[in-house]
Amino acid sequence: IEAEDASVPLPRSTMAKVETRGAMLNMRRWPSFNPNVIASIPNGAVVPVLRCGVFDDRRWLCIQFDGREGWIVEAYTSLC
Repeated sequence: IEAEDASVPLPRSTMAKVETRGAMLNMRRWPSFNPNVIASIPNGAVVPVLRCGVFDDRRWLCIQFDGREGWIVEAYTSLC
């Protein structure tokens, strides 16, 4: 199943703040821990959220960062 087809669009105004124990959070091409990291987002960054979905029993957010779209685990964010 394609991630876009299995996720729900969110209102354009939805934002998330990255809250990780480390300095950076990996943004991935698709919602999976397979090696598909496309960017690292600094802790404390606020990013727009485009979609959300549950994949392998974990909630993921599709976000925009540094001109790219990718997926992060919702547990490492707080919605603002």
